[in-house]
Amino acid sequence: MSPVRPCVCTGAQRFCTNVQSRQQTLGSPTTAPRVTDPGVRDRRRSILLAAEKLFALHGYDAVSIRQIADEVDVPLALVGYYLGPKQALFQAIFAAWSRTIDERLAALHLAATTPLRAGRLKLIVQAFVKPVLRMRASPEGEFHALLVARELLLHWPETDQVLTDHFDPMAHAFIDALVEALPGAARTDVVWCHQFTLGALVNHMSDARIERLSCGQARANDPAAHAMLLRFMESGIRAVMLSRASRRTASPHQNQECPMMLRRTLIATAALAAAATFAALPASAQQVIKLTAVAGHPPAFPWVKTFDDIFISAVENA
Repeated sequence: MSPVRPCVCTGAQRFCTNVQSRQQTLGSPTTAPRVTDPGVRDRRRSILLAAEKLFALHGYDAVSIRQIADEVDVPLALVGYYLGPKQALFQAIFAAWSRTIDERLAALHLAATTPLRAGRLKLIVQAFVKPVLRMRASPEGEFHALLVARELLLHWPETDQVLTDHFDPMAHAFIDALVEALPGAARTDVVWCHQFTLGALVNHMSDARIERLSCGQARANDPAAHAMLLRFMESGIRAVMLSRASRRTASPHQNQECPMMLRRTLIATAALAAAATFAALPASAQQVIKLTAVAGHPPAFPWVKTFDDIFISAVENA
């Protein structure tokens, strides 16, 4: 399998290009061999699910083709006939779940074409998280979530290329979208935010320790915690960008020859601070502030951003 190259086009087109390149590279999730007999499809699917479960529980290196055949109770040769050698079988597992990646990219495309003032950052975070949570809640999603978490953590050479092929292009698309949604943010800072966000998502999908730490008051992968997870991610990204913008503002060498750039950075910092504060408020308080903000007065000079405008803009973006 050749790796999918990150999209190099600009704007919203990159997300369509990303989906198209995935389809051209990966093809159908059930390509080799091409089968039409429902019984054959069921056996192939059973082999995939058994392999996924064993890889998730024991790791790629610790599982043999014979163990997979025994798990699904088929002849050893049948595993190789349907899915090829072990590495190809591992690739087929992720290809079979490619629809989740495509759902995330489709949602990202909609988010990326949403105006900044309409809450683009929130929609990007939702596109990153919600399809994965739906996958995790499906009857077959538990072991796939555990497998992804294991492989992202351990980085074995035998399996890292598969993750690179399937997940890196999507990561680049989300990073590009975040850069556009956070004007003035350095791409390196955004990459860190992406990785922190990914870590929170992977932990939530695979963690069972929450039940012990909460003395049984919380349960693993509780859907009731999903809204909290989304707000945690969005607020965390805003807080990091606020901190980084403040550092850039404090640098005497970076902005001394560009007063307009300094002014814009100050405005962006104030807006991020207001947005972070607003995002941490309860929903009822947010609604009151929104109703109050829409009655605000326009600035005396259209080219000067007043603090009222900054706050209203932050409310709308939140």
